[in-house]
Formats: sequence, structure tokens, C-alpha cells
Amino acid sequence: MNEEDAHDNLSNDDCERLDALCQWIDANANKSISCADLTNFTGWQHSELIKKFVAYKGTTPMSYIIDGIKSKRLKSPVKSPTLDAFLRKKDR
Repeated sequence: MNEEDAHDNLSNDDCERLDALCQWIDANANKSISCADLTNFTGWQHSELIKKFVAYKGTTPMSYIIDGIKSKRLKSPVKSPTLDAFLRKKDR
């Protein structure tokens, strides 16, 4: 199954939330990020988060974090309108 097929099994809200989560991870990778941080951010149970994240990215959230650090993708802070919009929506 390719990434687009996996995304077909996720709602638009799921994809938006996962995209915002990835951007949040990228922006906060210089800090300690726990599973609780990720579940608090998404509002999903741990098992639901893992299932959806794997469907979206093809890897677990913690592997995504580790791979990002190794590849230096997470070296500079990320500014994202998508993340900002999601956080405003979440705070309502």
C-alpha cells in the first residue's frame, strides 16, 4: 500500500491533525517529546495515534522524531500556517 492509499483510510481531519503534529514535532524536536505530549496534542488514545500515524507516515511517531534528528531535518524551527491554524482551532 502506498502513502496515498493509506491516506484514503484517514479522514481530512485526521490528515490535518497529523500534518500539524508532524510540524509541531519538527518545531519542538530540540525539547524532550513524550508519547503523552503527542496524545495530548492530538487528543487521541496512544493506540489510535500509533495506528493513524503509521498509516499517514509509514513509521511510528518516535521513529519519525529519531529519523528527523539523524537527518537534521529538525535543526531549525518551523513556522507553519497549517500548524498555527490547527492550534487556534484546537484551543476553541
